[in-house]
Amino acid sequence: QEELVELLEVHIPKATAGELDLHVLLNDPHGISQACTWYCRPLCSAYMKTYPDQFMPFIESHPDIDAFCKAEVEPSFRECEQLQIIALTSALRIKVNVVYLDGHDAENVQTHSFGEGLLEMTMLYRPGHYDILLEKEG
Repeated sequence: QEELVELLEVHIPKATAGELDLHVLLNDPHGISQACTWYCRPLCSAYMKTYPDQFMPFIESHPDIDAFCKAEVEPSFRECEQLQIIALTSALRIKVNVVYLDGHDAENVQTHSFGEGLLEMTMLYRPGHYDILLEKEG
């Protein structure tokens, strides 16, 4: 957990300062993105299995938390849904703001915040995909 947070703390501030192209870094198929994704899946699964009472009331598609994690959290190329975001932000002790751009109402974009922590990041959600949003300086 600390390694991932440290990695994000090192690279995100550099990206906002223009010293690093975060888009290139996170889209390198052999780079940091795959390592982060691989790390987050078992971390999310472990957190959800540790605190199943927080999540099971919202899971209707699987009989228990183990089955849910095995089918929806642990496999590669599965979508990260709201329950997984809640689990990850809790496990990592970070705050994530998700801006939803789903095409329903471009005038009133919805933003939902998850978690608490010293590290805060904002992500844009377009159906099927998340992008990290960086604040433009100046």
